[in-house]
Amino acid sequence: MKRIVLEFTRTSLRVLAVEGAAGRLRGRKYVVQPGVGLPDAESLRRAMTGVSMAGAQVIGVLPREQVITRLIKLPTTKTDELAQMIRLSGKVQLPYPAEQAMIDWYVIEQQGGTSLVQLVACHREQLNRALNVLRQTGVEPTSMTPNSWGILAWYQHLGRLAEVSEPVMILNGDADRTDLVLVRGGRVMFSRSLSHGFGGSQAEAEVLEALTQELERSFMNLRKELPGVEP
Repeated sequence: MKRIVLEFTRTSLRVLAVEGAAGRLRGRKYVVQPGVGLPDAESLRRAMTGVSMAGAQVIGVLPREQVITRLIKLPTTKTDELAQMIRLSGKVQLPYPAEQAMIDWYVIEQQGGTSLVQLVACHREQLNRALNVLRQTGVEPTSMTPNSWGILAWYQHLGRLAEVSEPVMILNGDADRTDLVLVRGGRVMFSRSLSHGFGGSQAEAEVLEALTQELERSFMNLRKELPGVEP
């Protein structure tokens, strides 16, 4: 199977083409094209030069900072009731009107008649802008996913060391950002995008100090959202 991953970040466009079955994927092409914000169709075409689209699954990846996630505890385990409650919760949890959002959700755990649900939302306009650029180049994506779930997919593909037990916190460092993704049982339980990366003019010690402070704040938030869960 052939997969092509197109990831949009704040400072670059990334194109990855892989082939093979699950567990035996091989990278065929990897391109990083610098830029600021969402590229135009011509820039995307240049980045995809030499990439064959025939028979490929195309996955679009959105930056984590464009996606809102919320953990919500709801007093039911019934799917239809959960769906209704989540629609109502979206009106309170999101910083923009719910009708302007693309919303998805999944159950993390259920016990005692309650459900812990992960709500994932993206502003419809941001998603549509990315889709329009792809379609202007003749690309119809199979799926669009946030960066955090892309990190989860790579974690599952690469596997984990036998001595590492879940939940596990994955740090994905970039030139200007670092993403944190807490994984347990094949689920993203917690994720954050920090505005500190490993590029730029800052000295390494300054970057590490700033990143350490942000990590401590993130762990404090994690303990509030998921009491008793330690990565």
